[in-house]
Order: sequence, then structure tokens, then C-alpha cells
Amino acid sequence: MSRQAEFQKQSSNPTKFYFEWKSDDKTFAYYDKDKKENVKIELPFKFLTLMEFHTIKGWNDKNQSGVYSNEVKSIGNDEINVRLFKGSQSIKGIYKEIKETIVAMGGHYTKSIYIMLESGEIANVNIKGSSVQSWGDFTQKSRSRLSDEWIQVSNAIELQKGKVQYSIPEFKFAHTLSQEQAIQADNAYNELKNYIDSYVAKQIEVIEEEEVSIEDIF
Repeated sequence: MSRQAEFQKQSSNPTKFYFEWKSDDKTFAYYDKDKKENVKIELPFKFLTLMEFHTIKGWNDKNQSGVYSNEVKSIGNDEINVRLFKGSQSIKGIYKEIKETIVAMGGHYTKSIYIMLESGEIANVNIKGSSVQSWGDFTQKSRSRLSDEWIQVSNAIELQKGKVQYSIPEFKFAHTLSQEQAIQADNAYNELKNYIDSYVAKQIEVIEEEEVSIEDIF
């Protein structure tokens, strides 16, 4: 960082919405701070992928506190710092090496995907569990298409494990971006990257996306 950059105004967070998959509702939802309630999204839900990260989220019953961590690009090499919103408990290290402690804290692996909506707004999608595998299966052989094709979730896939019934999103490619949308996506990406660079570059330095096996996570 240059000396002049030290005194420049830092970028504000451009992320407008934080979506999570709600298994029982079979759709995505976000928390509206003004209404203090979850707002469900009517499918189909369309978005463009901008960036992908790995993080930890969850709930600690003992402290009645949320579990959170920094976001990293390389789950196998980058250090994760897992903390509670309430209480002093924390753990830092490479995911594989501290996984058991993370689980004991109430945390779980979460895929953090930054996206652009059709409106041009930047948002974030958090997925966990079997939804991560669904995303991995979808992108495994088609990562080169993520930069210039819309992704659409129109349906939920219903699954069952033992007596537990749950749902995961079904990801499909919709269509290619128009030239105007591609320019809009470049602008959204640059805005997001500027924010990341100004706030958390040391934690989530943007590097080439690694191939992550589902066995590395669960």
C-alpha cells in the first residue's frame, strides 16, 4: 500500500443482500433489518457468479451466540479464524487441522458466493451441507462458463437422509450475458474487489480458485 493510499477513503461494503437457502421453504431468503424478519425469494432466482470463498458459520448453544469466521480463498492453505459473537472462545488454523474444534463450537463449513443480481446489485449467497455438493457437482465441469452465463434456480431437489427430509437448490445455466450485462458485471466485480482489497485483502487475497473435494469439507 502506498503512503498516499493510507489516507484515501475506504470503500463501503457494496453487498446489498445476504441470501441463505431455507430447506423447509425450498427457496432462498434474506434478513430484512428494517422489518426484522426473513424475506423469502420467489423462484426462479437468477444470478451471475462474481467471486467464491470459504467460511464458517453456525450457532453455539452454550453461549447463545452465532459462530463466524473470516472468508478465505484456499480452504486447504489459508488460515481461518473462527469466533463467537458473544464470549471469548475462538480457534485459528487450517480448516482440516481445527475441524473438530469448529464442530464442537457449533460451526460448520459454508460456501460464500458473491453474485450480481439482474438489477445489477451485488449480493451474497451462503450454502452449506448437501447444497455445497450440489454447487460443486454443477460447477465441476463448467467453471469456464461461470464468468459469462446467468445461473438460475427454479426448483428445489427434495432429499431424505434417514428420517430427515430436506431440500437443496437445483442450479442450472440460463443464458449468456448480453454485452451491456457483461460491462455491468465487470463494474460490479471491480466494485466488490475494491472493497475486499481495502478491508480484508490480507485474509481473502484473490487467487486462482482451488479445486475442493467434498471429502475435504465433511
